[in-house]
Amino acid sequence: MPMRLRQILSSVPVVTAVVLVALYLLGGFLALPAVVKWQVEKQVRAQLGYPISVGEVRFNPLTFRFEVDDLALTDPEGAPMLGFKRLLIDFELRSIVDGAWTFAEASVEAPLLNVTLDREGRHNFAALLDRLPASEPAAEDEPLPRFVVTHLALTDGRIEYADELLDEPLVTHVEPLQIVIDNLSSLPEQAASYQLSARTRAGEALATSGELALNPLATKGRLTLRGLEVKTLARSLARLLVVDAPAGKVGLAGDFDLAVDRGGVLSGSVHELGLDVDSLSLSAAGASSPLLAIETLSLRQGRVDLGSRESSFASLRLAKGSIAVAVDAQGRVDWATLARAPAAPPPEESAAAAGATTIRAVASSAAAAAPAVESPAVGATAPWRFSLASAEMSEVEFAWRHPAQGLAASAAAIGLQLSVTGEFGAAGARLEFDQPKLSIGTARLRDGTDSLGVAGAAIEAGRVLLVAGESLAGTIDEPAFSATGVALAGSGQNAQLGELSLAGHRLLLQSGAAGVELVLDQPRSTFAGLQMKRAADALDLHRAAISSEKLSLAQADGRLSVSGKALRLSLAKLAAAQGTDRVAVQDASFEAGALSVSSARSAGAARASFEARLDHAALQLKEAGVVAQGASSEIARFAAASLGARSVLLAVPDGPLDLRGDGLTASLSDAVFSSPADGSEMLQLGSGTLGGGAFSLRDRVATADKLALANGTAQAWLDSEGRFNGLVLTRGAAAAAVAAAPEATPLLSDTPAAGAAWHLAVRSAEVDRFALGFEDRRGSPQLAVGLNQIRARITGFETGVSSPMQVDLQAKVASGGTVEASGIVRADNGMADLKLSLVGIALAPLQPYLSEFAELTLASGTASSAGRLRYGDRAGAGANLAYQGSFAVDQLQLDEVDRKRPFLAWESLAAGDVLLTVEPNRLDIGELRAVRPSGRLIIAEDQTVNLTDVLKKRPKGEDQPAAGEQPTAPQDAVAAADPFPVSVARLRVSGGALEFADLSLRPQFGARMHELKGVITGLGTDPNRSAKVQLDARVDKYGSAKIRGQLSVFRPEKLTDIEMTFRNVAMSSLSPYS
Repeated sequence: MPMRLRQILSSVPVVTAVVLVALYLLGGFLALPAVVKWQVEKQVRAQLGYPISVGEVRFNPLTFRFEVDDLALTDPEGAPMLGFKRLLIDFELRSIVDGAWTFAEASVEAPLLNVTLDREGRHNFAALLDRLPASEPAAEDEPLPRFVVTHLALTDGRIEYADELLDEPLVTHVEPLQIVIDNLSSLPEQAASYQLSARTRAGEALATSGELALNPLATKGRLTLRGLEVKTLARSLARLLVVDAPAGKVGLAGDFDLAVDRGGVLSGSVHELGLDVDSLSLSAAGASSPLLAIETLSLRQGRVDLGSRESSFASLRLAKGSIAVAVDAQGRVDWATLARAPAAPPPEESAAAAGATTIRAVASSAAAAAPAVESPAVGATAPWRFSLASAEMSEVEFAWRHPAQGLAASAAAIGLQLSVTGEFGAAGARLEFDQPKLSIGTARLRDGTDSLGVAGAAIEAGRVLLVAGESLAGTIDEPAFSATGVALAGSGQNAQLGELSLAGHRLLLQSGAAGVELVLDQPRSTFAGLQMKRAADALDLHRAAISSEKLSLAQADGRLSVSGKALRLSLAKLAAAQGTDRVAVQDASFEAGALSVSSARSAGAARASFEARLDHAALQLKEAGVVAQGASSEIARFAAASLGARSVLLAVPDGPLDLRGDGLTASLSDAVFSSPADGSEMLQLGSGTLGGGAFSLRDRVATADKLALANGTAQAWLDSEGRFNGLVLTRGAAAAAVAAAPEATPLLSDTPAAGAAWHLAVRSAEVDRFALGFEDRRGSPQLAVGLNQIRARITGFETGVSSPMQVDLQAKVASGGTVEASGIVRADNGMADLKLSLVGIALAPLQPYLSEFAELTLASGTASSAGRLRYGDRAGAGANLAYQGSFAVDQLQLDEVDRKRPFLAWESLAAGDVLLTVEPNRLDIGELRAVRPSGRLIIAEDQTVNLTDVLKKRPKGEDQPAAGEQPTAPQDAVAAADPFPVSVARLRVSGGALEFADLSLRPQFGARMHELKGVITGLGTDPNRSAKVQLDARVDKYGSAKIRGQLSVFRPEKLTDIEMTFRNVAMSSLSPYS
């Protein structure tokens, strides 16, 4: 048996096998490690030019375990680039059975990677990679080699990244880096579990774990990034950004489930995604304050699904931040300085090398990005959908400056709340915001010395929807804007607004190729506490409100149109001042059923046409007052006023300007108008109404169905200089209009000529319970007359037509008496035919006129008249003006001023047939009856009559021609050709009394006659005609007197032949000397 075994062991096959095994073991344990070490060090240096050192290499040919210790790759200058402390690969022979490369373990201990960018932006591996031999590209459909790694580990790794562009080149130092993967396989449907963690010296940490499959490529797990310094990010992007003193930390966490199919399409989702940014600060180079600062930013419960192309986030929170923007003198925004200017192109020598590196980098980037390319299955038109359930921003500040132009804007305590969903795709985009609200604590805008400030503002809505595609459409439900404490100052003016709010039910926007349309449903706005002041001008408004059922704006084909329904404007406590002029309104409101405004320019037109229309409009004012024209008090005040119109149209076509209105109404109540000169009351009106009005500027037509005035008082006067008080208002208003009127414009020049006649018509005009007073303040005593309880009615007033209007008037004279008139008047030429009645008109108010030429006092007297007045009817009346009727002066008494005794009196002086005409001028009285007249006729010693004693003497030389001056012939001719002839057929006297004395006689004679009666015929102004006197009277108790003769009344010196016979007169009565 031993021999047999010895023969076997010494046999050639066995010896050969033993030798082979020995050689295999010697080669595996000793030769292979030495050869690997020698070749690696030699070939890398020879082929790549980079030194590399390898420590100990071990290989166990029995277990196929390969190890390498202390490998280090350095650059030609000796700086470390790549290395590790130990590499272990444990290969298993079962690979033969499994048909896949199988490794029990593959691990790297303490690997080192140093990446450095030079100033040209090339990394330190660029030259090494360029020297690598090119390999044949793998086929796109070539599968991965079959392998299995039971345990893959990288422990205690270290990575350093530096950029020589920075003053401190080191950007980050990662240590330790740990990677563990179990059961990594390229076999189909095989998943490995992995863990990766990394930490930097700054405390930044990255950790991820989960599953990884290579065939097909898929992974799922969780990624966590904590404490990432913003400074690290900024230094990493130093080639792109220039950020000074960046600060802050970023945290990121999320779960992912991703896969790449054979077509290279990335699918899967990322969920439970969270992002935190704390104490972020970014500043431009050399800036004293940060451009962006955020204390807290967080994003929670995010989800991104690549398959369904959806992304969603539960919440986004941003608290306590600031944003600053500045513009320099060249108009550059300081944020643009964050982007680094591109470097100069590299020299030609390095262009090829840089190009090769760039090509590889681009190829690598394209390969990495290739999975994101859409596959035909998904379709390029599939939109991306996203949603954010809750977004909130609070306590954010914003500042904008443009020092070169003196502009600045700032806002503090900015807050934002909303939720948003959206869609983006090739066909367009869709955004929907739910319950958005933007709030601003304070805001300020400055332009040089001018400034605008807001104490608080808010913008909110129920829902905002924006859809963009071939056209743009937007919808905002329940939009609202509010602001408080608005203040404007500068340029000599100040304005303050306590509150402002704008709101509506829905805002619709449609924009496309056809045009733009904006519709606002139920808009409403309010203003409160508005105060404006500039020099002596001021405006104070307590509250204002504007609302409408609908407002719309449309622009299409060069035409702009605005329309509205059910518009309403209300004002409360409005006060405005311009210089010394002031207006105050307690309440005001304006309503319109519909509004339409349009503007368009036609081809070849000199200007765009414009048209504005209001339907069913009404303006109401309450408790208003006006101070104007330098008055110290109100010149106008009324309790209520209103204006209304069924429609109002303002049109500016290519032709003349046109303003039209129909269905016009107006009312005024409890109005008072005063003189701006002294504040005295000129007009008081209880109520005034206008109805059924129509107006046309182009046609120059103004009509009304009814005009009514009631419960009013009007005062008119001539001042001490003879100026009419009504002209004070018109003269002041005309001067103000001339001062304020701009230069004539083509628009105004197109209006109808000023000479064109206006057509005016009022179907019915009424005055009820009105009073009218007039004063002549030129003399002393002053004349004062008035009418009370005036009731007047005019029907059928119309200019430019021959049909007359009917006039009816009743009034009471303030001093006593009544006035009535009725008849017809033509408005086109003034022709009138009226029936007049004056009853008991007191004559006392005429005292000032009497005092001008006589020293008499009008103690009593009334006048009455009834008759027919015709004007402008020469054919029918024989004169331009004719009055025919009766008149009477009753209870007249004139007293002498000095002696306080009666001078002339009668009980009645009346005529029943009076004819007064003007053009030709004439007064004819048939019979004039004087009942119980009484008077005094005294002939002085110089044969003058006492009638001339009461007449006031004119100063010597007054009304006399100057020396050497003679009256001109034309003046005499006019005076002679146009006298006013008066004739009285007879004067019948009854019951009269006359005190007569002739002191020119010797002895002097005097007597008192009573029961005077008789007739005087032929009275008149004709100097060639004499009056015949036949009077009888009783003298004292038993005497009698007869007066016979003739005289020229107006020229007594030419003819006076009066014979007076006294009978049975007691001597004691004849003369005091008897």
